[in-house]
Amino acid sequence: GIGAEEQLIVASVGGGRVGARLLEATIAAFLLLERRNRLRIFTGPLMEEETVKRLKEKAGSEERITIERFTPDFPAWLAAADLSLSMAGYNTSMNLMAARVPALVWPFAQNREQRLRAERLAPFGGMKILDDTDLEPARLAGLMTERLRRKERPVPRLDLNGAENTRETGSLNRESMDAKPSAIWIDPPPDLQDRLERVLDTGQKNVSGMVTVHFRADDIGVPGKNFTRLLETFARHQTPISLAVVPVWLTPARWEIIRDQAAHLAEKFRNPPQGERTDSLWCWHQHGWRHKNHEPAGKKQEFGPSRSAGDIRRDLHRGRERLSAIMGKAFCPAFTPPWNRIGNTALQLLREMDCRAVSRSRGASPPPEGLPDFPVQVDLHTRKEADPAEGWKNFFGELESSLSDGYSGIMIHHQRMNDAAFGFLDLLLGALNQRKKMIVLKHLGQLGEELQK
Repeated sequence: GIGAEEQLIVASVGGGRVGARLLEATIAAFLLLERRNRLRIFTGPLMEEETVKRLKEKAGSEERITIERFTPDFPAWLAAADLSLSMAGYNTSMNLMAARVPALVWPFAQNREQRLRAERLAPFGGMKILDDTDLEPARLAGLMTERLRRKERPVPRLDLNGAENTRETGSLNRESMDAKPSAIWIDPPPDLQDRLERVLDTGQKNVSGMVTVHFRADDIGVPGKNFTRLLETFARHQTPISLAVVPVWLTPARWEIIRDQAAHLAEKFRNPPQGERTDSLWCWHQHGWRHKNHEPAGKKQEFGPSRSAGDIRRDLHRGRERLSAIMGKAFCPAFTPPWNRIGNTALQLLREMDCRAVSRSRGASPPPEGLPDFPVQVDLHTRKEADPAEGWKNFFGELESSLSDGYSGIMIHHQRMNDAAFGFLDLLLGALNQRKKMIVLKHLGQLGEELQK
């Protein structure tokens, strides 16, 4: 019922127990405005009958003013409105942001929270805070006119997708988070140290120059006992590690915990105390978007052939944007695809995004033309052999073969680690660091920078 040349003003006071003064002032100011305006008032179901009667008397026979107690379509009325006058309750404030409607808000004086909320939200949208002196009819009419003359609707600089973000942030990959240790870690053999020393000696003897070893830990984003233990192990040996972070798993609060733990541990074990920068140990980089499989058949992939280029581009970009926003300068623009698999479309998009490096399984296809690829050949914690003896034979075979190639990428999944797995990791890092004249340890960021140079 609103004409094309008319402007709609919506005034509301939440439940209606308080706020009558604002509605009275709004009616008085409205009667001073041009006649091409309409006013819709919602008193709230809790406003006393005598107060509602008084408001109707102030409106008189003015047909441009409509007074109702309640509407189930309040967000729609705000979305249609050219101006809103209200208090600053939580629900109303959120509705104002979502509706993108210019707003004059009068925080309830006896509720400190309302003014705090309004002051925090005002810079992000088209919200102006009213003081008691602003309720004088002529002054309020001037403020309303000034707001109505602005034709553009405010675009709040806030992420309003709370429900979707909460769902996605909470949608951890239970397969990764709840998995049990592989068979080799249930009852490891007693001669592991001797076997490890022999493999390291044999592997490096087959290479004329230095051997590069790269550790990569996947499925990062949630603080926990095992994750802290992983960081402590690498910090104690001052060994760099690439940490593949699932964007939707990481929140600002989680990052604050992880960042502070990593910095504290790196500094605690740094030797000498004034040696290399502590952040040189960690390479925080992108691990997909949600770590979710999108392939209806075959091997799991998050960025495989079954997805459109548009969907892949969206998830790659918002994953990087989320990690960059949360981590700041700590984020490294490198990429590890979930399950070590990625399609050609996603690789092309990563090149367009100036990705510094990717890390997959050795021999993964398609080849990443134009992108440095630092693969993993050695799997420590997601082994599928049911027989531990076979698992250890295969593990040491992978390690010796990769060392003989001059580059060894070792994959870690801390959620699957038990005491035995942590004990062997400690043994492995110690043995590698004893061979620094022949073996160099680097993470993805360092490898990518080295290749660029």
